[in-house]
Amino acid sequence: MMLRNLTRLIALCAACVVALASTPASAWEFAHGNRDNSGFANVATAPAGKGSVSVPDLGKFAPGAGPVVANDGTVYVGTVEGKLIALHADGSPFWSRDITPGQSIVASPAISSDGSIYVIGVRIARENRPDARVASATLHHFNSTGAWLGQIAFPQHGELGPAALSPPNIWRSGSAEAIMVPALYRNKVTGGHSVRLIAFSLTGQVLDDEVVINITPKVVGGSGRPGWVDASCLIPVIGWGACLGYAEYNPPRTGGALVKTPPASGVGIFTFAAAEHPSSWCRTTTRTWSASPSPASN
Repeated sequence: MMLRNLTRLIALCAACVVALASTPASAWEFAHGNRDNSGFANVATAPAGKGSVSVPDLGKFAPGAGPVVANDGTVYVGTVEGKLIALHADGSPFWSRDITPGQSIVASPAISSDGSIYVIGVRIARENRPDARVASATLHHFNSTGAWLGQIAFPQHGELGPAALSPPNIWRSGSAEAIMVPALYRNKVTGGHSVRLIAFSLTGQVLDDEVVINITPKVVGGSGRPGWVDASCLIPVIGWGACLGYAEYNPPRTGGALVKTPPASGVGIFTFAAAEHPSSWCRTTTRTWSASPSPASN
């Protein structure tokens, strides 16, 4: 049912942008609409369902790996089978490209200001033990006509990972852009996890790679994980996030915010309980990136 609904969403996106492709307001270039993750686009469309187009045989989609829409109305979507698909605004096929064999696309692509498409390929492999999984991730770069322009593997840190299961976002300041992706690493010594925020240049260089937070699991009896987490390891794609990312973590209730200074201008990282407001957890920092892979801090 979820796959069917997503197919309908893709068809609806393709139909809605036909009359709006000439205006930048019709774009939905990121997983949640814009860089602010608002999930909202202020545009006038035809009534939902009017003139909808069904696009069959697209493949399978991971939960949350929805389509994105460029300014010209082109719809881009990635599949679990590792295929990046482009559709014209009327739903007709434009092009499709396979990424590295064995990799899946489990999150939405992102579109830069020049129309390039950035998408993450993730591969989960078994370690020496049958119950262990090792993740690897690669950022792929295509242009708007489907030409593959390059790829870069996510940094390794002597840990297991990364599990880059989140969609990329693009940070912009004037004419400068950087691709921002959170990634989860598992420490094979402590059993804990670290969340890192990685910045790539549009040409595929690592600009910055900073730890957001380290999480050490609580030692308990048995496997240390609920049965449903162990079971999720056996579910391809859908269960990997829970399998790789679970840790029993009980933050101290001292009243202070659990904060790690974010690594880039305009980037806020926050964790908050349901009754609290995100602004009380946000911190900002200033960083200047040069054209070289190594950033210069000020």
